[in-house]
Amino acid sequence: MSSASDDVFVKATRFSKIYSMFLFDREMRSIVFRYITKAGVIMKTSAVYAFTVRKRGDRRISE
Repeated sequence: MSSASDDVFVKATRFSKIYSMFLFDREMRSIVFRYITKAGVIMKTSAVYAFTVRKRGDRRISE
């Protein structure tokens, strides 16, 4: 751990401002993760659908 003399702070920085930025970051990550997860599900579903349509009637799949 560094000594206190090495720390650099912006003048007039308040803990409440840092905490507000933390809350914003947490909410933003939550939103991004939610939509990336939905996009992944859509892509997987589309790929499986395209595969099954293309292989319809191909009996070699079950072997």
